[in-house]
Amino acid sequence: DWSSDVCSSDLQTNLGEVCPSIYYDAPLATLKGLINLPNGMQAAFDGNDVYFSEPYLPFTFPSKYSLALDFPVVSLGVYGTNLVAVTKGNPYVITGISPDAMSSQKMDVQQACVSKRSMVSMGFGVMYASPDGLVLVNETATVVTSANYSKREWTLVNPSTITACQYEGRYYAFFS
Repeated sequence: DWSSDVCSSDLQTNLGEVCPSIYYDAPLATLKGLINLPNGMQAAFDGNDVYFSEPYLPFTFPSKYSLALDFPVVSLGVYGTNLVAVTKGNPYVITGISPDAMSSQKMDVQQACVSKRSMVSMGFGVMYASPDGLVLVNETATVVTSANYSKREWTLVNPSTITACQYEGRYYAFFS
């Protein structure tokens, strides 16, 4: 007898756990800024949304694991166990130990990222170019070059052209 009650009960008993991938979503084709996070997760963004993968399954980005921010995301960086999303408005620090428990904190400084290639994970924080100078995001967000450059001098650097890297704990910026 192949009644539905017997069939479903026998299948679960004989086959083991229910296929978990039935709830997985493939990554959106428009995702950008893919970055590795602690605990085997990955993050990427599309517009104002940051998406997270299942731990150790980088091909799965369930839509239920997304966070919406107030501004379009420009780039992502990591320091420690924190993800930093820099936007066209404020930077955000995103924390959590699993993709279903991520939360975002909007930083108090309104410093947009003007060059996605200026974003560098430094270990102790994340640095990027803003309209007012280089910003360091860790427990706080601070314009660290404000004592070195006036607004006019910083504008002459042409911060939207900055490409940067980290070498031996130092931030190196290249610009035109």
